[in-house]
Amino acid sequence: MQTLQRVLRFLDRQSLWSALLLRVAVGATFTAHGAGKVFGSSILAFTPPVPLGGVLGPLVPIIEFFGGIFLILGLGTRVWALL
Repeated sequence: MQTLQRVLRFLDRQSLWSALLLRVAVGATFTAHGAGKVFGSSILAFTPPVPLGGVLGPLVPIIEFFGGIFLILGLGTRVWALL
């Protein structure tokens, strides 16, 4: 029983670090792809078709770029994820 409690405590501590690592990795990916679209880099400048493309099309790269930065910082992650 005591061994199981040690294992559970270890996994609980590791989940904090793994969440941070995952948040930084996903945020860096979104920021890189958003920057490619916002600043006109031809390598990462592919924008998939979105509904209401005329309205949402210009917003998608901005949301990707700033959402990735805020995701790395851990600020408003649920709001940016919803967007």
